[in-house]
Amino acid sequence: MLTDDDILIDTLRLLEALPTLPITKFYAGQVWAHHFNSPRLPQRDPKHRNYLPPEVYPMSQLPPFAIGPHYILSADCAEFIAKNRNQLASVGTLEDVSVAMWLFAIGVHPQHSDQFMNARLFGCVEHAVSLADLTPIGIIEMHAARTTIKNENSTFFNTHSTMTTSSAAVCDKYDQLKWVKTPRFSLLKEDAVVSLDPDGGQSRAPIAPLTTTTLNIK
Repeated sequence: MLTDDDILIDTLRLLEALPTLPITKFYAGQVWAHHFNSPRLPQRDPKHRNYLPPEVYPMSQLPPFAIGPHYILSADCAEFIAKNRNQLASVGTLEDVSVAMWLFAIGVHPQHSDQFMNARLFGCVEHAVSLADLTPIGIIEMHAARTTIKNENSTFFNTHSTMTTSSAAVCDKYDQLKWVKTPRFSLLKEDAVVSLDPDGGQSRAPIAPLTTTTLNIK
């Protein structure tokens, strides 16, 4: 699994799920093309950090790809990339798009899972196996909340006590300004809040709900 340093992973749930996942030709994560039901477009603004000039990537749409903060590869996919690293050309500076292009060559396509989420767009997501865009304090506080709830539940089931499990949810103490590296909303003026799109631009279009799940992670 590849992750950035702003990720919180529920390692126990991930380990429980791994035996149920394919062991070959498997590539999965948060795939925005499926999530938002629309293709991602190459960034043509030279001032943008993800700028892709037409001479580097002439196509009008990017392939479906699992976004860079977090995704899973089966060992054979990772081995294919490692063995052919000197021959595989990158798509500009976009590591995640490059991986999708490389794996497409061997017939492997990304699978989307709603267990991989990012806080910048969706806030605190209690069910997420992997949650991106968190600050250090966000990672610490969310992990502490998960640990507390798991320990209380474990005590309850091990002692057969009549006590009830903790009603405190993982996201009860969620604070966007403290927990999220790049907030979902940017206040442009006193009475106008504009949502940020996944690529960092500004848009008043609503964020589409997630409807697709392909990983068997409970």
